[in-house]
Amino acid sequence: MYIIDFLENGRRKLSEIFRRPMVYLDHWALNELALCDAYRQRFTGILNNRGGMLRISAYSIRELANQRDKNQIDAILSFLDEVDTGFINIHPTQVIERENQILAGNHTVGNPSADLDIIDIYLTAMNNPPTWSISEIAKTCLDNTDESSFCSEDFLTKVTSTTGKARQDKITTDRMKKHFTKLRSVGQQYCAATRELLEMVIAFVINNQSMKMKDLSEWNDIFHLIVPVAYCDIVLLDKRWNAFVKQTGLTAPGIAYVYDKRAFEDFFTTLENGCFHNHT
Repeated sequence: MYIIDFLENGRRKLSEIFRRPMVYLDHWALNELALCDAYRQRFTGILNNRGGMLRISAYSIRELANQRDKNQIDAILSFLDEVDTGFINIHPTQVIERENQILAGNHTVGNPSADLDIIDIYLTAMNNPPTWSISEIAKTCLDNTDESSFCSEDFLTKVTSTTGKARQDKITTDRMKKHFTKLRSVGQQYCAATRELLEMVIAFVINNQSMKMKDLSEWNDIFHLIVPVAYCDIVLLDKRWNAFVKQTGLTAPGIAYVYDKRAFEDFFTTLENGCFHNHT
């Protein structure tokens, strides 16, 4: 839930109230829940009954822009308004920078995973409309923004280049294996596991040379993984990244409960009955 306060100087102050459980959906899962009536009613009913929230990202909108069926897009957009929905910043280095500010004593940062910029830009562009919705913001982004602007190509290019070279170097792969093992044994060191997950996923890819990571598109899913798993309560991912999270040794409720398509019933059970630790 977003709250807007207008200050004496006429400026706007935007803040967000975080509700639990927080749920993040990979693109396939967003389609699965929004386009299947039975899943949709079940999900929205449980989440609203528990007073939880759905979190989406700018990258979710980027992937939605690649979806060609307009009826499907409209159904997904309306789905966003059936529950309390907010935006999450899934750029890991930006979130870690905010975490570092908190560690340095700056407690005005708020939740490091919050993404208020999208809302703020929309409200400014629309001259502070009295009513608005997440679906309207998402649709405005789809209609007026080039999809490439949602992708942090600089981050992906750097990671792809670094890991590609590292995979060819035995000294580096051996070092990454030891680093992954050390990270796993030490465990989570901060209030959120953002940096551990980032380092682990890079080490994981370097260690698994047979894993296809040929171009930037192969790296898309790490945006759905690192920050959401660190800051949300339940995350739906694809099979290989779910397997990765299981190998990290990090467990809920310190991180999110993570499921893939094979465990939909477990996902709904946790959503309905799970107890969630405030790791934000």
